[in-house]
Amino acid sequence: MFRHLKRTIALLLAVCLLAGLVAGCGNGASGSSAAGGEAGGESLAADGELVIGMASAWETLTPFRNMTAYGILYARMLYDSLGYRMEDGSVIPVVAKSWTVREDGVTWDIEIYDYVTDSAGNAITAADIVWVLEEQKARGLKPIFNRIDTVEQTGDYTLAVKFTADIAGTIESILQHTYVVSKAAFEASGDEFATDVVSTSPYKVVDFVSGSSLTLEKRDDYWQKPELIDPSMANNLDRVVFRYISEASQQQIALKTDEVDIFASIDGSLVPAFEGNDSFVVAPANYSVGSQIFFSGYEGSPVANDVNLRKAIAYAIDEQGIIDGVYSGLAGRTYDCAPDSLLGYQEDWKQEDYYSYDPEKAKEYLAQSDYDGQELVIMASSSTRNTRLLTMIQAYLLEVGINVKMNLVDRALYSASMNDGSAYDMIQVSAGGADFPSFWANRFDSTSFPNGDATGRKDETLTRMIQEASTTEGFTAENINAIHDYVNENLYGYNICQPMVADVYNSAIGMTQASAFYAGGIDYIASIYE
Repeated sequence: MFRHLKRTIALLLAVCLLAGLVAGCGNGASGSSAAGGEAGGESLAADGELVIGMASAWETLTPFRNMTAYGILYARMLYDSLGYRMEDGSVIPVVAKSWTVREDGVTWDIEIYDYVTDSAGNAITAADIVWVLEEQKARGLKPIFNRIDTVEQTGDYTLAVKFTADIAGTIESILQHTYVVSKAAFEASGDEFATDVVSTSPYKVVDFVSGSSLTLEKRDDYWQKPELIDPSMANNLDRVVFRYISEASQQQIALKTDEVDIFASIDGSLVPAFEGNDSFVVAPANYSVGSQIFFSGYEGSPVANDVNLRKAIAYAIDEQGIIDGVYSGLAGRTYDCAPDSLLGYQEDWKQEDYYSYDPEKAKEYLAQSDYDGQELVIMASSSTRNTRLLTMIQAYLLEVGINVKMNLVDRALYSASMNDGSAYDMIQVSAGGADFPSFWANRFDSTSFPNGDATGRKDETLTRMIQEASTTEGFTAENINAIHDYVNENLYGYNICQPMVADVYNSAIGMTQASAFYAGGIDYIASIYE
């Protein structure tokens, strides 16, 4: 009941969001109608091409990614997965034709379509899927694959996957996060598809400049039959160019000078500049991530085993100051290190004091800590917003006597270091998910990575609690509350706020029907245009 009620609410919100986007009125979208299009003129999408700006991007195109990579708009354009996750949490077939569970509750039989081919004409068989699953598990980049016990090919196009336990949502996540490629093509690529992809997806890479742009064109030899492609995965654009623009000022310039037709998840501080302008549509997104700090669990870090120091840091940060100064007021308070939009959230948490700004209390906890004045390192990926964010955090902590060094790094180094607590004392993360147990598992399950959890910590008690709450029977309000209390008391992570996210697009793109992206926002490739 608890789980299903929350999922139903999430689905209703998703439907309301889409209705708002299509109608272009009320709180759904501001500016001109989402139906768009200049009166009497041809829409920008009429030639089948759009240019989309993004603030985050893959540094390489390799299919072996971390969990957050699936939220990138072009992920499904680069790689077909076994299944595609819908906003309500269900999964529709893509490469996998069907999946059924055996009586033991942990073994799943998966059948793939028997006519899947990649862009080089390689036929995909069950042997390729077995290899991908085993490779994902071996690389340890996606904790969900650690739940796989064994994988066995049972036929040319069938395989059996046995999980270590009956944990709710596991099969859905495995289907979603398994990018399907040919083993032979991958091994022959020389750079693991870092710059050029041989994929089963409907699109092919025609140009890629790391940290700058990606151009994709629709294949005319895509393997799936048109009538079997779900509308949520429609490929209604012939060519899409993605431009990576991290600086807020440049995002605004790119839209207003027509360098891009769309900016997905634009910096919240820019939203007021486009509201009320009939040339643009502002579409608030349901992309549910927080702006979090996670503390290193690496034994050599001063914060790893010093809960008083962690609490001093949390109390020293003025969250409202950051909401106003970094996010232009377009963010909300949270009461857990996970966003409040995840399945399992409980309203009574809002009555709790979640480390509200209190510099005097920060000083009290600092006095009880083992901190001796050493410089703590806070890491984040380099961007205008993160520079402002870390500068403010640095100033707040200095006010109570905590010295902090900012380490803003490029996306490649950030991705390589984010799951290794030895590279920082604190790391800024924008993390989200589908439900609380899976979010906590990705961050705090000690079996997720070779050195422990996502920060190098090994808390076996918390791991057992998360694993129990992740089962179908264990996903209860009581268990969720227990973990919530444990995480907040130990403060392994602190959620500063939950930023509002919005897309801004040129009203002349001619969108007549918006398609919702599972991770939040609009899937422009599946949307319908004049």
